[in-house]
Amino acid sequence: MDKTASAALAGSDKTIEVKDLPVNTRLQYSLYDTDGNLLINKDIVITEAIINGLQRRGITTVIIKFEGPPAAPAIQQEANTLEDKPDREFYDALDNGKSPANISREMRETALNSLEGVFIIVAENESFDIYELQGNCESIIDEIVRDNIVHPSIIDLYLTDSSIGHHSINVIVTFAHICSALNLPQSSVRKYAAAAVLHDVGKVILKKVAQSDEKKELVKAKAIKEKLAAMVKEKGLDIDKLHAEVAYNYLRNMGGIEKDVLNAVRNHHERIDGKGYPRGIKGKEFADLDQILALADYYENITWNPSNEIKTGQYDAVKSIIQQSGKMADCQIISAFLNVFGHFPPGSWVELSSCEIGLVIQATPFKPRSPLVHVYFDKDGNRLDEAIPLNLSEPGMPYIVKHVDI
Repeated sequence: MDKTASAALAGSDKTIEVKDLPVNTRLQYSLYDTDGNLLINKDIVITEAIINGLQRRGITTVIIKFEGPPAAPAIQQEANTLEDKPDREFYDALDNGKSPANISREMRETALNSLEGVFIIVAENESFDIYELQGNCESIIDEIVRDNIVHPSIIDLYLTDSSIGHHSINVIVTFAHICSALNLPQSSVRKYAAAAVLHDVGKVILKKVAQSDEKKELVKAKAIKEKLAAMVKEKGLDIDKLHAEVAYNYLRNMGGIEKDVLNAVRNHHERIDGKGYPRGIKGKEFADLDQILALADYYENITWNPSNEIKTGQYDAVKSIIQQSGKMADCQIISAFLNVFGHFPPGSWVELSSCEIGLVIQATPFKPRSPLVHVYFDKDGNRLDEAIPLNLSEPGMPYIVKHVDI
């Protein structure tokens, strides 16, 4: 963001006209409505679509809640031994460009901005134009699927926010990688782009309904609450577990989305053994592409926590998926996941047979135990001056002994 834009968006709880929001600039602070409800997360690039979406909702002014200047990066003490736990190495591998990528940051951010604009409209339970969003997300799928099989890397699966939008983009990337491993027709996979990014729109609607002020409550919000109460009673589920059904109903009523894509949204928490929700479907009722989306959502959910610090349990997440083969999804789909992501997925710390410690940067297709690793610690646990890249799939390379928590 340039200095002019920064000045425009700095201050203490400052009010700004929507029409004066600087287009094509990245927000340094989140925007709220006059009732204090979050409208747009910081780091989102303001576009004409977002401004039009706000104006469609009758929002003419927004509030910038200034919480001090953007925090300067914390000064990190140099880690010299393994005991110093260099958690930042994961992020450094991204920031210094050492991590390979199948998709560009620019492409992901374009899709994210389009999705954030959609969420603004969804919050008011209104219809939106799906074609721009669909096109952006199909571009992500195209880059991954077109070569039949590619190796997922850290940067493919990394986004710097824990919002629904960032989660949804991560899901579409994971979904596309699994589909690529199965060599599914690109046309079928592209069609499901909308389901992959819109599967959690029900959470947006539920959040808006929960925040609504009963004294000022819209007729539309009251109607939604009544429908939700009926659904809770009928299905015997907590309201949070109805977000897939809410998303399905919203998108179906909006029109323009094919039935099997709608079903994928509805089924993203189902399981092939019938122990999922909201309907408990099983077997052949649970279509293959629906299973792939559900698996991608599950993996992304359990490997990132709400504070957006990557969990130490990617390896444990993979073990959980292996244990649920034939229960969560078809064995062939689980096998494809493992062939792409490996037993030690990107972001895992591992000990090698050489007693060195390294970070998994990129998986190797169909060689689940032989990824690309950056070695950061020698056999005595001393930190190296510079990471050493090792492709464990090459002859003569050490092998992974075990996963380690750093």
